[in-house]
Amino acid sequence: MVIKNLTYELKLKIRSGKPVFTAMLGPGNDPQTTVPRIKEAGFDFLILDREHSLTSEETISEYITVGKEQGIPVFLRPEEVNSNWRRFLDSGISGLYLGMVNTVEQAASAVNQTYFPPLGHRGSSIGMNPYLIDQQDPQKLPYLSLLEYVNNNTAILSCTESLESISNLPRIVRLEGITGVIAATQDLMLNIATIVGDARPEAPIAERLNTDYMAERLREILAICREAGKPAGIGGLQSAKDYARWCQEGYRILMLGSARDGAIEKLLRRIEEVKSLIS
Repeated sequence: MVIKNLTYELKLKIRSGKPVFTAMLGPGNDPQTTVPRIKEAGFDFLILDREHSLTSEETISEYITVGKEQGIPVFLRPEEVNSNWRRFLDSGISGLYLGMVNTVEQAASAVNQTYFPPLGHRGSSIGMNPYLIDQQDPQKLPYLSLLEYVNNNTAILSCTESLESISNLPRIVRLEGITGVIAATQDLMLNIATIVGDARPEAPIAERLNTDYMAERLREILAICREAGKPAGIGGLQSAKDYARWCQEGYRILMLGSARDGAIEKLLRRIEEVKSLIS
């Protein structure tokens, strides 16, 4: 049985201010066993990675099927911010975790490609795949109602990974169709080292992510999102304590890590630790 309005309910939960948990999945994970365990552990949605791994289209299709049956939205992280991801959305992907969004023009183009009118100009595909409209009968429902249903059950999370992105964030986050913003801390850290300078190249990742300058930028992202009335999320942190700290400061979408080749135990432990710390 396919559960309806999964992504719409997720968006309502995000807007409510409650913590929302997600994780990135790469190749080598069996959807039939991975999705139920991810759902049971308390993750609210999952992200399939196509930017940094070779997750196949056949595997993505299987994740869509199992996600719909299990009642957990499945997002996609596409290869590039200007990739053509419409076929994934038309197949039932619920939303995008969109990396390297540095300009408002890139964000607007993503909205245009992702949503049906009036938000965007996505080409009609109603009825081509039953998972797009959650197995509703397109012959029995008003066409415009189906377009509205899909738009309501579609989301874009725009990743902030550079100082340029932060400078343009006040305009990016206010675009209708941008559901929320994710501070991708490790890419942001690399960009800061390139632009501002790397005083300690020998420092490990955990130490680099906890500098005063990084904390200032993360609070700046959070303040911009709050002013725009959009939720902020964070990923790439190194410990449950770090996630709990930034959750307490106001970040509500927590991307707790990634897994491939069936190795999801670390994710299951981390969500348990983070929930315990923030409860």
